[in-house]
Amino acid sequence: MKITRRIVIGMAASAALLVPAVDARAEGAGEDPRDDPSCPTSAVCGWPEPDFVGRPYLINPAAIGNCWAPNAYPTFRSVWNASTIAVVVWQNQGCTGLAVPVPTGRGWAKLPVPMHGVGRA
Repeated sequence: MKITRRIVIGMAASAALLVPAVDARAEGAGEDPRDDPSCPTSAVCGWPEPDFVGRPYLINPAAIGNCWAPNAYPTFRSVWNASTIAVVVWQNQGCTGLAVPVPTGRGWAKLPVPMHGVGRA
């Protein structure tokens, strides 16, 4: 009984340490509060490289619904939301995996992983 309880307590303590690390990574790392002039108003722009480098892909968030990730959809390494609709970028094309919220007027210069899907928040 004591051994089982020690194992359960140890596992709970380990899990508690992992959760804040994931949350901190998804909430603050790489966030860039500046306006990016290369993203037109009313669009969500995704760049193939970190730090808004490369030719951005323009997405109309009013037309994407809950999940937009066709097979030919590019990989985002940075993203900016110049629209009035909050979105979420997803790690996988089926809008699964890590989800990173992108509020209006905000962006991520360095996304924690490559992103392949976009949906409304």
